[in-house]
Amino acid sequence: MLYLLFLLACTSNNNDTSSNKNPSDEPSEPTAPEPFVLETSGEDVLQLNFSEPSCSSPQGSTQLRAFWRDPSHAFVLGLDIMESYTGVGSYTSSELTVRARLQEEAGGEARYYATSEGVSADITWAEEGLVSGTFTVESLSEGAILLSPAQFPIWCTDL
Repeated sequence: MLYLLFLLACTSNNNDTSSNKNPSDEPSEPTAPEPFVLETSGEDVLQLNFSEPSCSSPQGSTQLRAFWRDPSHAFVLGLDIMESYTGVGSYTSSELTVRARLQEEAGGEARYYATSEGVSADITWAEEGLVSGTFTVESLSEGAILLSPAQFPIWCTDL
């Protein structure tokens, strides 16, 4: 009997998973976001299809500028994290210079709506030439323009 207890105590337990890593615990590279429709209400009523993400963040810079353009390049939706961009993390306009804008590009009525209030950005991935996350802004130009949806993807592969 003592021999049997000794054998049980000395055999390895193949069911012990304490040292095994779960692949879902490690972050995986995000997938590219789908195009989206932005609807505005208030001072200007628009329905815009955005399908072309782009970014600018010069090497060693503390700035990140993320953009979405519509296929006709009539409008650009932009997010700027100025003087404080360091990679993965949360950025808010209440603590930093973070701003959003909706701007009509050349050939239109030169409409421009912007805010640096109530804007937040969450960068969840910043590795190997890809920056990904979301930014949130509900209104522009002191509430004159309301946005729906209010959360937009950040997708930067052209850094």
